[in-house]
Amino acid sequence: MNIHYENSNINITKEILELGKPHIKIIIFLHNVRVAVFSEIAELLHTNRKSYIDSILNELKERDIIEERRAGRRRHVRILYLTDKGEAISNALLRIYKSI
Repeated sequence: MNIHYENSNINITKEILELGKPHIKIIIFLHNVRVAVFSEIAELLHTNRKSYIDSILNELKERDIIEERRAGRRRHVRILYLTDKGEAISNALLRIYKSI
């Protein structure tokens, strides 16, 4: 199966194959909840190691799969959500999962 993103040269299948298990967990989680904060991602991954979580989130941001915004008075709350590309990847993952 070869899936492309919105008439572009981005190959969703290739993107999925390059993702690790924690990346996929975050993508599916964000697909289901729409918006999450950093602490929810830490809970999802069963870790409080900020550097580990940051490295995964940074990879997803660099690949334009998720976006992050800061909120709160001191802007310390990190709000995470899927981009359009992230939604396309999550939809493809769910189609693959339902087909097996």
